[in-house]
Amino acid sequence: AFVNIVSDELVKKEKVSLIGFGTFETRERKARQGRNPRKPEEVIKIEGGHRLHGSVRISGSKNATVALIPAAVLAHGPVTICGVPNISDVHSLSVLLNELGVAVKKQSDDIIIIDPTEMENRPMVSESVSKLRASYYFMGALLGKYGKVEMKMPGGCYLGPRPIDLHLKGFEALGASVTYEKGCYIIEAK
Repeated sequence: AFVNIVSDELVKKEKVSLIGFGTFETRERKARQGRNPRKPEEVIKIEGGHRLHGSVRISGSKNATVALIPAAVLAHGPVTICGVPNISDVHSLSVLLNELGVAVKKQSDDIIIIDPTEMENRPMVSESVSKLRASYYFMGALLGKYGKVEMKMPGGCYLGPRPIDLHLKGFEALGASVTYEKGCYIIEAK
């Protein structure tokens, strides 16, 4: 007997449909049949009847991590974040934190400790902001903590238009003023 492993994510993303016992295929693959016979199958089969043992380590989520790191500045003491993936965005966010006077310590491969006790609200105008799309998360965090934030336009790799105007409109809807001067957004809570 064979057993399929189908993640919830695959079910949502690929619209998986089960076909009998022991196999599955995506609708996309089903539609391709006959057109490109060299395309590899999207089927994972595991032979049953054997006791499973071992462990699997699930890595942290990039999208959750890049939101949690700037949010940590709202704390009044050290914050420990576990399950941090080893990606360049985490390093870039650490650089931005250091520019604000925040201490960042890498405790292990996937654990960082962020200590904002010596933090200062400085304008975020360095090149580091331009290199990272997720730097805009600091807008809300600094606005919430200090009532004012000055930041140049967040950057990052170009994946098509990804405007931040909805974030700015959200700040305005909450009563903040948003101005753009000399390449920087200045957002102040009233």
